[in-house]
Amino acid sequence: MSQARKERGFVAVSQLIQMFPAAFDRFDRKPLKLGIHDDLLAREIASDVVRAGLRSYCNAAGYLSAMKPARRGSTLTATRPAW
Repeated sequence: MSQARKERGFVAVSQLIQMFPAAFDRFDRKPLKLGIHDDLLAREIASDVVRAGLRSYCNAAGYLSAMKPARRGSTLTATRPAW
């Protein structure tokens, strides 16, 4: 992965964390609900931010280790996993 792509991902994740702290956290990553990209786009978040941010966030080791088959993903506003 190029350095520029890593930097774009870092910036995009930072923006998502700032806008939606209940769903995104740099250190305590939780699974996101299926289709969250559609929710972000519906809130008129730029598609390049959504794409780069989710790619970086979801490919991080912390996110991958947090994935559990029985857990459902967090929504943009929930402070706990959505059931």
